[in-house]
Amino acid sequence: MAKHDIELLLMVLSVMASFDIKTGNAFPTGGLFKTCINLLPKHHTEQQEGPSPYLVEVSQESYYPGDRITIELKSATQKSFRGFQVMAQRRHGDTEEVVGEFTEYSQKYCKVFAWYSEKNNCVTHNSNKDKTSIVLKWKSPSVSLGDIVIRAAFVENYEVFWANLTTVLMANVPVQAEQTYPWQVSRLSSAINLDECGRSKGCMVHPNYCTLSAGNCDYVVTYQTKGNVVDFEVQGKSDGYLTLSFSGDIYMGDDETITCVLTDHVVQIQHGYNPSLYNERIRHSHLSNVQMARGEDNTMYCRFRRPVDITLNLVKADEGFPYTFYNKSYNLASDWYLFVGWGNIYKGTDVVNKHVELPFVSPHKVDFQKAEVIYGKAIPIPVQAHSALMLIAWMPLAGVAMVISRHYRHAYHERIFCGAKIWFQIHRACMLLVASLTTAGFVLIFIHVNGWREVASLHAAFGIAVMAITLFQVVIAFFRPAPDSKRRPLFTWIHRMSGKVSHICAAVAMLLGVNISLMPKKFQSTQTKIVAVWVGVQVLWEICFEIIKCRSGSQESFSLKMDSLPMDGVASPRKSDLVSEKAPPRGSCIMSVALVLYSVSVLVFLCASLTFVFLF
Repeated sequence: MAKHDIELLLMVLSVMASFDIKTGNAFPTGGLFKTCINLLPKHHTEQQEGPSPYLVEVSQESYYPGDRITIELKSATQKSFRGFQVMAQRRHGDTEEVVGEFTEYSQKYCKVFAWYSEKNNCVTHNSNKDKTSIVLKWKSPSVSLGDIVIRAAFVENYEVFWANLTTVLMANVPVQAEQTYPWQVSRLSSAINLDECGRSKGCMVHPNYCTLSAGNCDYVVTYQTKGNVVDFEVQGKSDGYLTLSFSGDIYMGDDETITCVLTDHVVQIQHGYNPSLYNERIRHSHLSNVQMARGEDNTMYCRFRRPVDITLNLVKADEGFPYTFYNKSYNLASDWYLFVGWGNIYKGTDVVNKHVELPFVSPHKVDFQKAEVIYGKAIPIPVQAHSALMLIAWMPLAGVAMVISRHYRHAYHERIFCGAKIWFQIHRACMLLVASLTTAGFVLIFIHVNGWREVASLHAAFGIAVMAITLFQVVIAFFRPAPDSKRRPLFTWIHRMSGKVSHICAAVAMLLGVNISLMPKKFQSTQTKIVAVWVGVQVLWEICFEIIKCRSGSQESFSLKMDSLPMDGVASPRKSDLVSEKAPPRGSCIMSVALVLYSVSVLVFLCASLTFVFLF
């Protein structure tokens, strides 16, 4: 199983429907087992909001236990459909259980699943051929479950589909006793007490700079082991859901997930599993004492109880038909990494969408028997390292190297160091560091994300441009013409312009990188301001250096005419090359002060930017 990053980050519940989320390929022979519960094709778009051209018709409006009922999925306008899925659930109570049994269906067009049941309770298409009608026979449960909702989804094509079309079967026999189940959601009975964090219960908070006493933490998770159960509480701002994941590493995949969903229309807790970069919802059998509430500031609160040891009954990931189950244990007596994510649900469904920001992750495996306060991190360490390398390379080093080359060729007069002018040694050393750090950062991030990621495609494109120009600069430096060559002026201009273009591309890449959609919103806001102000200050310094140079009488210009001082600054054995033909430039003291102030200013921006990279 591949381990990916910025979807480490995609840890939360990107539920697969009839398409493979990793490749975007459709399943022409029908949805997988895991799609039975959600009925939402995850085609990277919302379902149609207008009236559906398709209908779900039943042979009778009410049922007795054991009735055999005809269900027809049909087109109301003779418009064909390619895919479909249908199942039945309670109207009230445990609405997650898929009930009844499909007893007759066309094997040419249909295939059946037994979703956490011994009976075939879910039907999907068996081919992507056009159809206008599918007729099924469904047997109602042997005891009355109250009113039952027949739910169906129709797929016209990849981008056009309708999910959760319903028709209701009224119960002719009333339910003998009101159904209760352990994971039934009730209103939060008491506020989450954060004063006990680090005393009687463990807590994980986010972001890093928040403090529980000040009440400025955006997200908080508490846990307290009581015998053979663990009580969890989670709070944070979310319009749709908050989710916890238990993982053996810091990457998405092979994780247990528990998701609290709270909107105007949906109030439920969902149990799930991440086989890889997506989530499969599984049947509840373990969670209890579920309570939820929403505060006035849109803060969502959720409390639930989970056994210390859980064995999940799972279907092998992406396996076709027939499918096989296997068991996997998640025992909180052992230590696990803890993830927290949040996001919205798809319109008109109870299906969670992908998280809106990077989930935050515990910095180490959590001991759920220990009362401690942990600060979760959203940006993975390899991404932080990549950011740090690029910031160091292109904020101070590239800036100083270009300023030295452009404005300080005569500042050190006759001084030679290791056979070359000092300005050239400084310029070369800085640019070699820029090339080295850029290469390291480039390789690191591509290894970490294991290829190309659509979520950061534009940032990556500019990053590749920066890397390409940097390598180009290194290569042409080895083949620079001699000072008296006719090609030297052309080389000079290409070298200078490539340097400027690479600096501009690096600045654009930074702005795009900090605004990748999954980055924490506070990080985006602050880092965008820091980088934008740095760009503005860099431009102002360039103008100031030009003004200072003009006022000090410097004779240097961008002319293509080559003077006695070669661009590479390499000293010649001739005395005439070791001594400048010009007098020491006027205003050299001002230039020196300006260089110091410039260096200090870019270091300040670097420190500010690095601080926020490592805070999140």
